[in-house]
Amino acid sequence: MRTYPKAASKTVNNLYIRLEEELNYTDQIQVLFVEITNLTNLRKAFPNFYIDVSEFIIILKRYFNRLNDYASNLS
Repeated sequence: MRTYPKAASKTVNNLYIRLEEELNYTDQIQVLFVEITNLTNLRKAFPNFYIDVSEFIIILKRYFNRLNDYASNLS
């Protein structure tokens, strides 16, 4: 999982296309490009992808909290 600022959308699109091309040989990995403002919107965005996204959201929140802590320590 990687996060990018909204300003990097062109770079992210290019990366997404490249990853899709590189990983098209396997059905074990799926590349997703998701733009959301609220993590709970994942359930609405991908209703067939996750039956229950609550654990996924908890993991993402922990990741983002650590990322924010790291970024604030750089200042």
